[in-house]
Amino acid sequence: PARAGRVRRGRVSDLAVLGGGTAGLVAAHGAAGLGARTVRVERREQTGGDCLWTGCVPSKSLIAAADLAQRMRTADRVGLAPIRPDIDFASVMDHIRRARSAIEPYDSVDRLRAHGVEVLNGEGRLAGPGRLVVGSRTLRFRRALIATGSGPVIPALPGIDEAELLTSDTVWDLRELPARLAVIGGGGHRGGGRAGVAPHGSNGSTTDTTGGRPLRREPHVRAAIARRPPA
Repeated sequence: PARAGRVRRGRVSDLAVLGGGTAGLVAAHGAAGLGARTVRVERREQTGGDCLWTGCVPSKSLIAAADLAQRMRTADRVGLAPIRPDIDFASVMDHIRRARSAIEPYDSVDRLRAHGVEVLNGEGRLAGPGRLVVGSRTLRFRRALIATGSGPVIPALPGIDEAELLTSDTVWDLRELPARLAVIGGGGHRGGGRAGVAPHGSNGSTTDTTGGRPLRREPHVRAAIARRPPA
């Protein structure tokens, strides 16, 4: 296999990866580790993508805090005195930020470069067979992986423009717990967010858009959503 290292002008990379989220990072690290000349293109300065910044890490961190609060309330199930926790939602959100900060170095540009991956920031465009344009630079590659991820879509619903709308990207900027939260969507991030805020004291509902199969791979989260938190 080709030796891993910096991709030079005029040289052909073995793998071009478009996207700096989990899939792109794993592919780039793995290919470079096997000796392939690898280039990773990402239009944002941050790496880690949805999982680190708006998905897996923040949602699971929120659920961890909610789970502990609920177990404190129901400690009598195991013979302990139940305690109603004093919840400071801003502190919970700070806990989420610390979790992201702890993982961020493992998804960083510096770590990619240390493993021999060429890192380019900019909008990547496939310009033809084996050709990738990033800004004013044209790269040649043998194989390409498109791992550009996804983003929230705001549905065309009556009155939605007047609502205090949050998305799975912006909800993590909250500093105060919403008194009520309506979640549209039954996927992991949306369902996880609802399960995370309910035990902290927020009332609300989830509108399923998955054809009757919300969180089909996470039955424990689905069960948590169905339970009404203590008053």
